[in-house]
Amino acid sequence: MDEAADLFAGLDEVRWSRMRHAYGSAGDVPELLRGLAHPDPAVRETALDGMYAGAHHQGDVYPCTLAAIPFLLRIAARPGLPGRAEVVRLLAGIGSAEDPDELSGPYRKANQAVAAAYPLWERLLEDADPRVREAAAEVLPACTGQGRAALARLTARLADEGDTSVRAAFLRTLGTLARRAGESGAAPRDLLAGIVAADPDPELRLVALAELTSLPAAGRPDRVSDDGPGATGESRPGQGGNHGPGGAGGRRSGLGGDGGPGVADGKRPGLGADGEPGGSPPGQGSDGGLGPTGGSPLVEVGDALRMVAAVYRSGTAGVPTAGFETGTLVGAVRRLREREDEGRRAPRAAELVRSLSSSYGDRVADRVRLLTALLRAPDWECRLDALWPSSLLIEGWRGDYGELVGAIGEQVRDGHARTRPRAVNVLQSLGPLAAPAAGALVEALGAAPVRALPHTSADEGHLAWVVEWPGDLPTVGGALEALSHAGDERALPMLAWVLDREPLPRHTGSLLVPFGPRAAPLVPLVRRRLRDLPAGDPHDHRRDGMAYALAAIGPVAAEALPDLLDGPITPAVLRALVAVAPAEPACLPILREAAAGQDRRLAVPAAEALWRISQATNANNDGHVCGHDRGDAHLHADAAGRAHADAHGHGRAHADAHGHGRAHGNADGNGRGHGDARAEVRGEAEVRGEAEVRGEADAALAVAGRCLDDDSPYAWRDGTELLAAIGPAARPYLARLRRLARRKDPHHWLPLSAARALWRATGDPGPVLPVLERAWAANVHTRGEVAALWAEMGPEAANVAGLLAAELGRVRRHNASDDSHHSAAVGEDEKLLALCRTALAAVDGATPEAGE
Repeated sequence: MDEAADLFAGLDEVRWSRMRHAYGSAGDVPELLRGLAHPDPAVRETALDGMYAGAHHQGDVYPCTLAAIPFLLRIAARPGLPGRAEVVRLLAGIGSAEDPDELSGPYRKANQAVAAAYPLWERLLEDADPRVREAAAEVLPACTGQGRAALARLTARLADEGDTSVRAAFLRTLGTLARRAGESGAAPRDLLAGIVAADPDPELRLVALAELTSLPAAGRPDRVSDDGPGATGESRPGQGGNHGPGGAGGRRSGLGGDGGPGVADGKRPGLGADGEPGGSPPGQGSDGGLGPTGGSPLVEVGDALRMVAAVYRSGTAGVPTAGFETGTLVGAVRRLREREDEGRRAPRAAELVRSLSSSYGDRVADRVRLLTALLRAPDWECRLDALWPSSLLIEGWRGDYGELVGAIGEQVRDGHARTRPRAVNVLQSLGPLAAPAAGALVEALGAAPVRALPHTSADEGHLAWVVEWPGDLPTVGGALEALSHAGDERALPMLAWVLDREPLPRHTGSLLVPFGPRAAPLVPLVRRRLRDLPAGDPHDHRRDGMAYALAAIGPVAAEALPDLLDGPITPAVLRALVAVAPAEPACLPILREAAAGQDRRLAVPAAEALWRISQATNANNDGHVCGHDRGDAHLHADAAGRAHADAHGHGRAHADAHGHGRAHGNADGNGRGHGDARAEVRGEAEVRGEAEVRGEADAALAVAGRCLDDDSPYAWRDGTELLAAIGPAARPYLARLRRLARRKDPHHWLPLSAARALWRATGDPGPVLPVLERAWAANVHTRGEVAALWAEMGPEAANVAGLLAAELGRVRRHNASDDSHHSAAVGEDEKLLALCRTALAAVDGATPEAGE
């Protein structure tokens, strides 16, 4: 490349305006490219933000991105030009350096263009600017055809490199290239092991340890400790990677007798006041620490903790403050990093701890022990840096996390301004798994001097029951949210206070859902909120939240029926009506009207409710309910003039959704005894007659038919779900269900729904099982529903026992993702595990053991 040539020669000859990026015309790309080479850092940052936002939006590659590569390469190659390190990192992203395998289309072309500049990247490894050298190492993994050459070049350069950050980047790229190359020789492994054993820089030792630990197991040295490879201890066979509670030979791999992480002598690990870990001396007290394919541990967790402690003692460099603002996303991320480094002695230790924890991969017991020890350290920085890795571990892997979660809870109790908010954030997404931290949450919430605080105070570590936002509705504080998601009843009095507060915070209703009927004491408050919250505002869902809470509470919330009916019938309100009192006379006209309407969100659940009511009425008229006197039924008249049986009364006219019986008084509100109630039930049944019952059933089938006649696959799925609820009566639609079960669907939800309807209509597993197995294999998110259906099928699905056992043996959560965060992921996976255990027992013809 002619580096003396004008950087932007030919730039204006490209027809940029005929190309597009994420935000429309690519006509702004020439200005952005020129901005990347501008002497003003604020202009450069603004231009870089524009490139990431448009031409490389969320990792996408467009024709304009490809057209920009030659100009980006010119900028990167010009010595002394400011901002080149950021441009090299932009090229690394465009070239898919993080994952260059199996690329196609424009992504492959971009990778080829970046990889073709490999001589430039080699040259930049010796650039005068250390940040450019660091960035050049990060782009090398994009050059897939030069892996061995890049390994050799980095190895040679490492000895002469004096900058710690650059050396760390070289080591990370060495590890990446070695992992991609597989078992390609001992050179990278020996190099990393040597640095772990002898390098005087504790930060470099920890970087090397993380890369070494993540390498494939085959062929690695027996051990690496403070004294060098193979110097201490022996391997302990039979203690492999932890696959959740229980390990080889029935021992809980890496867990102490109390189910938490432990060491060989039973002592709990932790860092003492001097920063050194407690427990065994170097090389002793291993909890297994095996690689994915077996073998002995490279470094004991106790030894790794000593290396971590050394980093915190010595400190690390941080991100220098730029001193300007641009109002861009790139600028906001930079400023966030600067704030994270403020007041810290070892800011780079955060990334080191994350990398070290991740390097242990599926060795959950080792990761739990490492992070639990760090969370018990006296140094607040150490505790802070262990929180995000703990979250990543729990959300991505299965295991016994009781002690780890308890240690996270201690950060809430501790009250440190930096650790407390992060600990609360971690606990918010754990659902029931946050239970070991519930005591700490309750104590901290109870000690809060002010219950409602502005969000700025909450960010500073002050716990609030309610967080206030300028110009917007308040929200429930994170600690109370975590306690509610855990289902701890000590949250209920606090939620009652929140419900009584003005204005009502967003999402309050959803926090009552985990409690189900246990939230019944709050029904009067929920009723009041139903009456005073605005209805019909598309941006305010608080009233619907109250309805969802009532649906979860169930029939014991029947007193709220008039308040539900006194407002628009939304899907949330309809769900509440169905759950609370579907067979009440006041509900039936609403259900019929909804079933006859065109809004599927209302028609489908209404039709299902009507179907269930008709079946319950048939059962009652056949004598399954009436005629059974069981003690004195205490009846009372409610405001609508209907009499309800209490918990001791078993006579009923209609079975509600949960099977609770109730007797109906006469129309003027006078309650009666069992005999009169039964006579009224019989009279009502005679009035309705079989024709009306059949009408409800036919109405449900008609709604399903309308859905199947629609042009939308979403409507088809609604129809198949309704037919699955109807069961054997869906036989008129068998031909269409069979076609839908065979239909190609990349996500497999529609065939799964059709298969469920087929099974319930026919009881024939033949056409159903292949559909379920395909869905299970192709889309992990269908597994909960598939497992539930296998459990329903019982021994008819005996051939899937292996799939269920394999899922239960997986250490990785079924919905784990390295690219995104889903707050409900842990709860969904825990639910899948429970469903798989139930299904496995069912298909084997057994009964799950208590507690499973």
